[in-house]
Amino acid sequence: MRNMLSALFMVILGPVSSLAVEYHVAKYGNDGAAGGAGTPWLTIQKAANTVVAGDIVRVHAGTYEERVAESTDGSAVNPITYVADEAVVVRGFNIEGDYVRVIGFEITHAVPTSSHGIVISNAAHVQILDCNIHNTGDGLVDSYGISISPAGAPYLILRGNTLSYSGSPGNDNGPGMKSINDS
Repeated sequence: MRNMLSALFMVILGPVSSLAVEYHVAKYGNDGAAGGAGTPWLTIQKAANTVVAGDIVRVHAGTYEERVAESTDGSAVNPITYVADEAVVVRGFNIEGDYVRVIGFEITHAVPTSSHGIVISNAAHVQILDCNIHNTGDGLVDSYGISISPAGAPYLILRGNTLSYSGSPGNDNGPGMKSINDS
């Protein structure tokens, strides 16, 4: 009986997993390209506008002057994953989709700004892993490395991250994270 259930589980989930696509983003890419290893996109946002549950976005070395807005939902067995394959700097992520993973990015601002490094809004099952989040504020307005709204994003995993110099008024090394209750 157990083998039959396992086989049925694989038949049901197997085709879904096999539909996942691995996309690539590189500084020499073109958003009009296919997004493959040999034909990468130029922006991470192009990937965010294209991905579906199970897709993986591999971002290659470089500084990407963009904030990535991710609103597509992954699923428990097919999360959407953004991976910095090499030294990658990005200006931030706004995550509104469920089951999204962000792995290995350096998130910082080139010029002082009042923008948070990562904003997680009304999203569940988000994972922020092994990121270096720093210098995200201007010291004039509250700005955090990670901002969660509403408070307590369900099943949030933060692991292996470094947060520093997030900048809140009067404190250049302010709180790295804030949970906001919007209710």
